[in-house]
Parts: sequence; structure tokens; C-alpha cells
Amino acid sequence: MNAEDEIRINAYLDVELTLEAKREVEALLRRDSEARAYLDQLAAVQVIISKHTIPHQPNVDEEWEAVLAKLHTCGRGDNNEGRTIPFTLKVAALAAVVSAGFFAWYSLSTKAPSLEHLQYSNEIEIVETTIENASSVIYVDEPSGWTVVWVTEEPYEDDNVI
Repeated sequence: MNAEDEIRINAYLDVELTLEAKREVEALLRRDSEARAYLDQLAAVQVIISKHTIPHQPNVDEEWEAVLAKLHTCGRGDNNEGRTIPFTLKVAALAAVVSAGFFAWYSLSTKAPSLEHLQYSNEIEIVETTIENASSVIYVDEPSGWTVVWVTEEPYEDDNVI
């Protein structure tokens, strides 16, 4: 008998085998006395365990009634349990308010990013377009390296752009 046979005998005792596997184990038990002894030991252990184990099976109906009764009495009469806010919830709410206040204060107290580095180009370059009499404005953002070209049908009238 090997380890695989022991596993199959365990499964046989627990009634977890297919019909074919059950027949194979029964054949093993008929021809191998060691396998029969192993099965007898497992069965004896199961009997001992079942005698000393008290299965705990709660009464679901009683448990449900207890929950309903507790829910029904919360916040009524002299029982203040349902009307009080737990300390941890108070602390969490206070932390949330303080965090939101700090975020608002920080957002309002910091300056908006400076736009001084933004400059318009003083040069108008020729921009090819199919729009007749179009005018163009070119903006170069030096820090980012972006160039924006704006083409419009209306003449652009700004003293900063030539």
C-alpha cells in the first residue's frame, strides 16, 4: 500500500469516490490486509472524534429574532444605544472636517501659477491657409517649447502683435 492508496481509502471512507473508483478501492481492500487495517484505523478514529465533538448548530430562527428585537428597540425608551454616535465615528468625522478645511485653506492661500513667462511673439510669420485675407497670431511658450498658431478670417487688432 502506498500514499495514493491511503488517500483513496480516506476518500472511500468519506464517500467521495465515483462508482468506478469505489470498486477499485473495494478490490484493494479484498486483496490487501494492510489496506483493510488502515481502513479500520480510520473508521475507529472517526468514531472517537464523533463521540467527543459536539457540533454547534445555532438556531437560525432564534438568532434572527434576537437581531430583529435588537433593531426594534434601538433608539427607543431608556436605551440610548441607538441614538449615540460611537467615539470612533466622531473622531473620523472631525478628521474629515479638519482635512477638508486644510485643503480649502491651502488651495486659497497658494498663488495661482505665474503667467509672466508667457510671451507673445512679436513677429508674424507667413502661414499658408486657404482662407482669403486671413490673419494669424503666433504664440510661442518658451518653457514648454510649444508654438500655437491662430488663423482667423477677421484681421487681428492688437498693439502687441505686429
